[in-house]
Amino acid sequence: MQQRYSLDVAWKVLLKDLQLDVIQLLRHARLPLDLFNRSQPTVTAEEYFRFWESFVLLLNVEDFPLKLGQAIKVEIFNPLMFACLCSQNLNVALLRFSRYKLLLGPLRLKIDIDETYTLATFTGSETSISPPTSLLITEVIFLMHLTRLATRKHIVPASVTLPETISFHEEAEAFFGIPVDIGDCAAISFHAKDAETEFLTANESFWDVLEPSLKLRLAELVKDSSYTSHVRASIAQNLASGQCTIANIAHQLAVSPRTLQRKLSVEGTNFQAELNHLRLELARHYLMEMQQSIIETAFLLGYDEPNSFSRAFQSWTGKTPDQFRKNRES
Repeated sequence: MQQRYSLDVAWKVLLKDLQLDVIQLLRHARLPLDLFNRSQPTVTAEEYFRFWESFVLLLNVEDFPLKLGQAIKVEIFNPLMFACLCSQNLNVALLRFSRYKLLLGPLRLKIDIDETYTLATFTGSETSISPPTSLLITEVIFLMHLTRLATRKHIVPASVTLPETISFHEEAEAFFGIPVDIGDCAAISFHAKDAETEFLTANESFWDVLEPSLKLRLAELVKDSSYTSHVRASIAQNLASGQCTIANIAHQLAVSPRTLQRKLSVEGTNFQAELNHLRLELARHYLMEMQQSIIETAFLLGYDEPNSFSRAFQSWTGKTPDQFRKNRES
């Protein structure tokens, strides 16, 4: 069984701010299209990195790590980010961040503190798969941004090492305030006096409230390989082609249709329920957010003709597609 990681729902806010289509991103990343509708979206390390790489591709901004690392707003911080901000200083924040980093995805943060420097190094959490270098670079930039945000000072790091040459090298050096080295890791170090600078956002009583929740979430971060999520991802990939029968999906997953149904039954669902659920979610998206016609929507959902889609939609919602659209627009 593979380790699974939370995909923070704050991503939905960020994608909205960046005007990126969630469904398009999930489809490109070959992930279940209902992922963000789940109470606790989780992915494997490989899926997380696919999500990130699809995000980078669709964003299509050359210096996006620099812009993204500085643009993340406080209102989309999760509890761990707030826990770091309410720390006494950077050293305390980094130790807390390091301990609970896996709650944010398949990355680890190694902290080394001595009387001269504090060194923070980002790596992947699993040796079998390497994280995208653009993700590591963004993490370093965000850590610098968070430090300045909490201290309200333009702190300049002692050193910055990035894992590859970047096209926005001059802009990055202007942001950090020092030359950027290229090495075999993603790391940033701070002078001891800067690492001990008081955070103006310090609030230990807030930390006392947050810590039990973080401990519980870390304890619950268990290995989970949901078979349903694999079936949903396969359905999403094949839906528009019309090759979305249980036989097609079972063949793609290298099992028999009977085995597929049995595995889904163990998880409290079945193939038709998952197919209908995905079609309904996509139908709502196509009809309302993308303003697709009923004919186009039927085609995208793998129906041979619009009437079949309309009958199915009415059985799911009690309304025809036209009625659904008019009710939502009124």
